[in-house]
Amino acid sequence: MNPRIPHAFETDDEYRAAPGENWSRLKHLRTSPKVYRYRIDNPEVDTSSRGMLRATHCLALEPSVFARDFHVKTAHGATLAAILPKVADPETGDPVAAIIRRSLGLPARPVLPAVGRKGSAEYKDWLAGVPGDAITATPNIIDKAFDSVAKLIEDVRAIYEGKTLIGANDHATASAIADAVATDPSVRAMLDTPGVEVYYELPIVWTDPVFGVPCKAKLDILIVDWDAGTATVVDLKTVRRIDPRGMARDAEQMGYHGQIAGHYARAATAVTGFHEDAIGCAILAVEGKAPHDVGIFYFSPADVWQGRRLRDSLMTRRAECIAADSWPGKVPTPVNLDLPCYDAGLDDEPEITIGG
Repeated sequence: MNPRIPHAFETDDEYRAAPGENWSRLKHLRTSPKVYRYRIDNPEVDTSSRGMLRATHCLALEPSVFARDFHVKTAHGATLAAILPKVADPETGDPVAAIIRRSLGLPARPVLPAVGRKGSAEYKDWLAGVPGDAITATPNIIDKAFDSVAKLIEDVRAIYEGKTLIGANDHATASAIADAVATDPSVRAMLDTPGVEVYYELPIVWTDPVFGVPCKAKLDILIVDWDAGTATVVDLKTVRRIDPRGMARDAEQMGYHGQIAGHYARAATAVTGFHEDAIGCAILAVEGKAPHDVGIFYFSPADVWQGRRLRDSLMTRRAECIAADSWPGKVPTPVNLDLPCYDAGLDDEPEITIGG
């Protein structure tokens, strides 16, 4: 079956570079316009935990492209620190540190082999003549680290190729989570429904018809029944626990209804042409800790309405701030500070002194 919705971008980097309001930025207006404006000027930096999250999504939704976008680190961090300045590339004889520094456009530092045993008079005489910017290498470090040079070179090459590096333990956890999702009976039943097309990690760009603003979203899963004229947006979430009460509380606090039923559903409407009431919304939740229990949670019609309302209220506030060129914080005007009774000490019984 040829999909009717083509991917708008070849790579994730192309999607990230594309203009458009996305939920990752829009959600900061729930805190304050000041935070939203700050995040525009100061985008959040990538972290190992975010890399782990992306790796989990990739293994669960698009495992065929994992090797293209990710690299499992092979050299231990402590070993890296020892290898970088002191071990030579076995093919060229150049120190690995010099190769990396040259690639980054930094001045090279000489690497000089040590003479004599460390602490001996011969070693001290040699050390006295070593330039201050030089890196010294002792044979025992070279012997211990040389077996890891090939692994190190692979890690460094992956960095230069723009891949996300993840540790072996994180990779094992991400793989276990992906396996739990792939083998869950409810997930299989949802994705294997006859007559539907399933899209994974689908980037969508559109212009919001109400606000006239370019928008974008990347849907984890979009299930489309073209004959019925219906679709379902499913977002994969790694969570602490999947009990319904806890999930409902977390979804409200994190604004998942605004993200999925508000922003992502609008993306699905734009790309399918279906009426917004024909777009269902769900969270595919999997626990981050073993045994990685899995659950599917559908938003009720009332929750979908609340999600649309939240998203539209943030878009409205964005438009107002742009028009006024004003980005207020959480408390833009002075307010009275009302302490709870128990904090103010009003619940305490007054002391009564008799005869004193």
